Amino acid sequence: MILKALYDYYHRLQAIDNSLAPFGFKHQKIHFVLVVDRDGRLLDIEDMRIDKKTTKTFLAVDASRTAGIKAYMMYDNAMYVLNHPKEDTDKEKENARKRNEAFINECRRLKDKYPENEEFAAVVKFYENDGINAVKQHDMWPDILKVTGANFSFRLAGRLNIAASSDDLKNEIDTGTENTPDNNHPVCLITGNKEAPQEILSPTPIAGGKSNGKLVAFQVSSGYDSYGHQKGLNAPISKSAAAAFSTALLSLLDRNSHNKISVGSRTFVFWSSVPSEDEKIVTEGIGSIFGFAPQSIDDPNAGVDKVREDFKTLYNGLRASGSQDSFYFLGLAPNAARIAVVYWQECMLTQFLSNILRHFADMEIIDTRKTKKPYAGLYSMLAAAKSKKEKELPQPNLIEAVIKSILQGIPYPATLYNSVLRRIRMENDPSVTRIAVIKAYINRLSETKQKITIMLNPSETNIGYVAGRLFAVFDRIQYRANGINTIRERYMNAASATPAVVFPTLFNLNNHHLQKLDKGLQVYYDKIKQEIMSLLPSDGFPSHLNLKDQGRFFVGYYHQNAKFFEKQNTENE
Repeated sequence: MILKALYDYYHRLQAIDNSLAPFGFKHQKIHFVLVVDRDGRLLDIEDMRIDKKTTKTFLAVDASRTAGIKAYMMYDNAMYVLNHPKEDTDKEKENARKRNEAFINECRRLKDKYPENEEFAAVVKFYENDGINAVKQHDMWPDILKVTGANFSFRLAGRLNIAASSDDLKNEIDTGTENTPDNNHPVCLITGNKEAPQEILSPTPIAGGKSNGKLVAFQVSSGYDSYGHQKGLNAPISKSAAAAFSTALLSLLDRNSHNKISVGSRTFVFWSSVPSEDEKIVTEGIGSIFGFAPQSIDDPNAGVDKVREDFKTLYNGLRASGSQDSFYFLGLAPNAARIAVVYWQECMLTQFLSNILRHFADMEIIDTRKTKKPYAGLYSMLAAAKSKKEKELPQPNLIEAVIKSILQGIPYPATLYNSVLRRIRMENDPSVTRIAVIKAYINRLSETKQKITIMLNPSETNIGYVAGRLFAVFDRIQYRANGINTIRERYMNAASATPAVVFPTLFNLNNHHLQKLDKGLQVYYDKIKQEIMSLLPSDGFPSHLNLKDQGRFFVGYYHQNAKFFEKQNTENE
């Protein structure tokens, strides 16, 4: 399903604007173009570098080499094109000479095969007229020497395309069907047609991995072969189909792609079955929700609130239209010479949007901060599970589990919940994001009947929630009496776990703090205490709270404090 979805994506884009390389070609970086006339004389050297990190790309025949000498068609590096050694040693000079000779021979082969091609003829004349020396005498040569791994090609003066993009080179593409009777072709697993397969599937670079990593591969003589087949023949895929899905995946993984996010060593790509403005809204929205881009690290949730509103509008529109568009989400990780698929989801676009909107709803909590920044994004959720001083991201397994929960609408991982509880206890900081994670986690559990509300629920009788509210009252009274919160610092952790042990002490302290308030405040806070205590069971506080009720304790504490904040703002008005 993954390969077929990528294959369809490739042909969909090709039908729109030919933005992806056709079969047998690739978008190759060419750093310098040697402009020659029909007699092979060097007229100019064009610098194709846009900046230090970006270089223009051109369509060129897709080829690779691992060892030995193999010249590319009408483009290559300085050793092949200009007989320039990597080092000034006899050995490297000889290596460069052999490679340059191979490149010249390849150019002559193409010139002889396509005698009407003026570009190929001009390139051959370039070498016959000692063009290499002309390049090294050019004013740009010192700058060229500073570029490591530069690629070179040729352009005939007056033409727009370079020689490496010549139409004649389409005839040089190996389809893998030569000299093979049609009835002997295996059925391609992607197209369903009888086509000659390629034995080793195309390499696919991925962030953090090796450039020769393969999405589909078989170990040789390791027990994975069947029916006498070897390598890729165990899963026959035609060269054209393999090129299509590889090109599509490479475009999704491109540095400038808006259809990917990278989290640690993991890379996630996503696309839909139908091109439209809707797809753009979704892909940009995913980047805001899940993005970890370095440039947005100061505000990694920028735009999350806008995404929520855009997704609501889009979801309602698609539902009304009865849209059947599909959406795909693929997670990849480098793994030696292969690419590991760590996540795959294919669903209706409406279902995908519904799950994202459910995540927003589950994470929604009352926010009393003066500066209300979004907190439902992946970065905020993971940051809530670690110390503020920690710069490293959590383990990849946790990241993947959270993403999976959001995308599929399943319970959030217990690891996230437990980590958030631990951070609250260690830092005495029940922040809005941490409370939102607790609410979302508990509400998604199948056995949860009484859902946690967005704001204070005065009728909630859960013992953890009630204890948390009461603790917030004690904390508030101390602050109004003494201007400090030592109760929270000293007793919050114990109160959330063993309330029967701690609350008798808290009642004694509270009576002392109440006496420092004026009569009106004493009546006000005592009334709140009595309302909360009326919700306690007849046997009082339990000796221990389970993990779920400990989470409810912190939510109750947070909700009650938010109520005090709301009351305070009303009084100030």
